[in-house]
Amino acid sequence: MKNINSAAPDKVTKEHIDQAVEYYELHKDDNPPPKAKEIIQYASGSEVEIDARCKFGKELLEQISTFGIFPNRSHQYAPKKKVKLTTEQEEFIQNNACRMKWYDCAKQLFPKIKDLNPASFESRAVKSFYDSLPENLKIDIAEESDKKYSPPKTLERAIVRVNKYILEGINKEKITNSQKANMGALIKYLNGYRFLSQINSYIKSDDRDAFEDCFIRYTFDKPDLTQEEIDQYIILSSEVVIARNTKDIVEMLQQQLRDANDPSNDDSESDKAMTMKLIEAIKNSQSEYNQCIGRQNALIKTLKGDRAARIKNKLETNKSFAHVIDAWKVEETRIKMLKFAEMRRSRMKESIDHYQSMDDMTAEIFGLTEEEVLDG
Repeated sequence: MKNINSAAPDKVTKEHIDQAVEYYELHKDDNPPPKAKEIIQYASGSEVEIDARCKFGKELLEQISTFGIFPNRSHQYAPKKKVKLTTEQEEFIQNNACRMKWYDCAKQLFPKIKDLNPASFESRAVKSFYDSLPENLKIDIAEESDKKYSPPKTLERAIVRVNKYILEGINKEKITNSQKANMGALIKYLNGYRFLSQINSYIKSDDRDAFEDCFIRYTFDKPDLTQEEIDQYIILSSEVVIARNTKDIVEMLQQQLRDANDPSNDDSESDKAMTMKLIEAIKNSQSEYNQCIGRQNALIKTLKGDRAARIKNKLETNKSFAHVIDAWKVEETRIKMLKFAEMRRSRMKESIDHYQSMDDMTAEIFGLTEEEVLDG
């Protein structure tokens, strides 16, 4: 195989050095800047490809280094510039570190980067700042839940789940038929697709427990819920989790504000600016918390009203049947009802006798016997 560097000049001259320096000065601001191979090729004047592996190339690079020129060779790694986060981006990470992982923060901050991954420069910048935060401001890794939520599928497991959140909820040894019906309905609720999708979206186990707690406490004794009401209870439980996390953020920001106003700290302009930002952040978080509580109250009011109206209509429908049963229990009324039935039977018999006096064709049309008419 022919050596590609065999056409290189035998010795580096002043002219070679001047050409190399000239080429570098012309292209040093290019992106990327010229590499060693390009400079050697230009300075040599050869049409055959040569590089820094030959004697000429090595000597030329050594000579131009005295001019402060150290071009990268083709095999050398040229790192890209690091990404520097803005003040707003750092504040976003700090405010959300208690409920988001660093990579989730990166995806929120750089949504336009389609090929973003944990190794991206943007992600590394977020992780670097995230790691610099105090541990009490970040998600507790020990509390993270990577496993999917496992809903109860049997009566026994459903009872255990209810008693986890309801004090003296259900006694397994003295369970009634109505409670069994309640547990059957609850099992269906907890195995629904939307419920599972929502509860599995939470990272922290505390958030899952808060969501499940709210949903079970409101639904464990309501076996007659419609699908629309189940969805509303899922939304209500989600609002409870949001309110809980928002309250934690408010408390965290208030503690930071107290630290910023500590008399022992220097009263610098940066401290004053940070104080104003904290006050604004606390105000916004408290407003969000109050709105969340308002949405919860509205949902509870709607759910109670809708179910109460449905139960009332059902009771009105069953009320007439209850009157009949109550009337039958009274002896005097029962005697009257029996006499009325006997009179009705007598009149019907007279009608039957009249029909039986008709010719055979009429009887064949009706196709009824006396016993069929009287006994219904």
